[in-house]
Amino acid sequence: MTQSQQNTNKKLYQTLKAIKKSLLNQPRNIDLIFKKGYVLYQLKKYKMAADTFSHAIKIKPGFAEAYNARSIAHHELGKFTDAIIDCEKALKIKPEYKESFFNLARSQQKINQTDKAIQNYTKAISLDRNYLKAFLGRAESWKIKNNPEKAVEDYNKAVSIDPSSTIALLNRGVALKQLDRFTDAVADYRKAILLKPDFVEAHANLGNTLQELGKIDDAKESFARAISLEPNFMEAHLYLFELLEKTNDVEGLLAALDGVKPKSNRETADFLFYKALAHFRKEGHDEALKFVSKIADKDVSDIRKPKYYKLKGDLLQHARNYGAAFMAYEASNVAVKESSEYQRQKDAAEQYFQEKKYMLRQLREHQKQARCNNKIVVKWEQPTFLIGFPRSGTTLLDNILRSHSRIDVVEEQPMIARALSAVKNPQDLNSIEQMDEVTFTSACEIYFEELRKHVLQLDAAIVIDKLPLNILELPMIKQLFPNAKFIFAVRHPLDCILSCWMQTFKLNPAMANMLDLNQIVDFYCMTMESFQISKKRYQLDVHRVRYEDLVVNFTGEASNILSFLGLSWEDALLKYHQTAQAREKILTPSHSQVIKPIYKAASYRWKHYVDYLEDFKAQVQPWINDFGY
Repeated sequence: MTQSQQNTNKKLYQTLKAIKKSLLNQPRNIDLIFKKGYVLYQLKKYKMAADTFSHAIKIKPGFAEAYNARSIAHHELGKFTDAIIDCEKALKIKPEYKESFFNLARSQQKINQTDKAIQNYTKAISLDRNYLKAFLGRAESWKIKNNPEKAVEDYNKAVSIDPSSTIALLNRGVALKQLDRFTDAVADYRKAILLKPDFVEAHANLGNTLQELGKIDDAKESFARAISLEPNFMEAHLYLFELLEKTNDVEGLLAALDGVKPKSNRETADFLFYKALAHFRKEGHDEALKFVSKIADKDVSDIRKPKYYKLKGDLLQHARNYGAAFMAYEASNVAVKESSEYQRQKDAAEQYFQEKKYMLRQLREHQKQARCNNKIVVKWEQPTFLIGFPRSGTTLLDNILRSHSRIDVVEEQPMIARALSAVKNPQDLNSIEQMDEVTFTSACEIYFEELRKHVLQLDAAIVIDKLPLNILELPMIKQLFPNAKFIFAVRHPLDCILSCWMQTFKLNPAMANMLDLNQIVDFYCMTMESFQISKKRYQLDVHRVRYEDLVVNFTGEASNILSFLGLSWEDALLKYHQTAQAREKILTPSHSQVIKPIYKAASYRWKHYVDYLEDFKAQVQPWINDFGY
């Protein structure tokens, strides 16, 4: 307790003593009794406060303020149903009692009556359009309902009411981050810190968001500031651990773990998870398994459960306990599906899948027709596209190719998706194949405007646009870049499918389809059929690279890719893993693998899980045959 808090409590006790003395002469003085309850509440003596408000109600049954005050004490005691009953009684006596609507909503929110809470926050706001607490409360309800857009609207209103509300700024930043509006979130955290320099949560959240923007040093500085302000603030430590792991700084992670003393079961579980992960990354599998064995699954925080089960699966797989490993990977995917982020992405994921199926149906129909050749004269540079199904080796190829002095790789950026926004109906194949010159020019300008954010000199190197699922955007790519080349990464279909299922991808509408084996198989077959039709229809210039061949004959396969690109061999390619290590952040789940020299352990891993994949073999057999497996 700070000195300021001690002084405040001392004054409250003096006030309480004076009230009790007055009550000796006026035992039924309702104002004094109510004031006594309020002082007890301020002293956090919630049970005594509730009893005092009950005494006031007994003397004056129609005392709405006492019912409302008792509801607040009950709320603090965790007696949310009693708190709700008190608010309802207060509102019967005083129907336009905004504070009771607010307190009713607050307690309803605690027992998962979120829709009712929103209704009552709204009623409180209708009685007072500047009711800051009600806007903050309703925003929190929108977050619970996985609706950060609505939450931001309410936080906007809260900030307009009180621009100095650091809580509103902090929480708006959290909601903006959920919407991937990282720059706006950073601005809110910085405003909150300016108003309250020792705001630990704001420093920690700032670091976490700066990490998303790739500002690694700034993120570390923010975490260090949060930890210096409050050394026991575990969330800042956990954010730092995550950053160090993602940036391949395993030694830094081990150093950061040293000396941290978690307190709760949850903190201990998360701490042990990162301990295990650090040792796993150093290939200390026995040590990692020792730490994992100390963790109770239920104690791991929900946000880390998917990665925890994934690590557990990896360790069990290394120990050749494939049945238990499969169950751990399955638990990882279940944990993802239970997350608020997945619930927010679920509808968009289904929409994405249906849109790609619709495009495939159009490609099937159009393959019977002659292609409408666009007569637009192309004046643009022609990028090379690195495509394939996720987990087919594209990140490995990325780091090999970027080791060449004449190649610049742009990793996982939505240039084509942004360019498609210029097309009036981007889901209609005719709209893409028959676009006019105005649409074509606009789409190209959008593409290159985005590209320039990541490549400073377009004419200084061969630019490779690496986004695996651009494989589903080939009609648009061929329209904009008729002379483009394509490096097509291939891996045994069952290995590719299984590896996607074993990963914890950052969720987006595409990757949220990677949680069930049957869905991934459908996704894979749809993707490969789309590629096959597009390759023939658009006469694509494709060089296929099989992952298994690359790991067996690295020099030969890499030389073939360079010949396809019109480049000569450079010995720097042999040290591609050092190129990967020098990168602060690799934007895929492969980041911990590509920093190692090339290895063969991931080839034909599916054979260990053949019993679980039997139902899918016939469906993917055409692609197994087509790719020569």
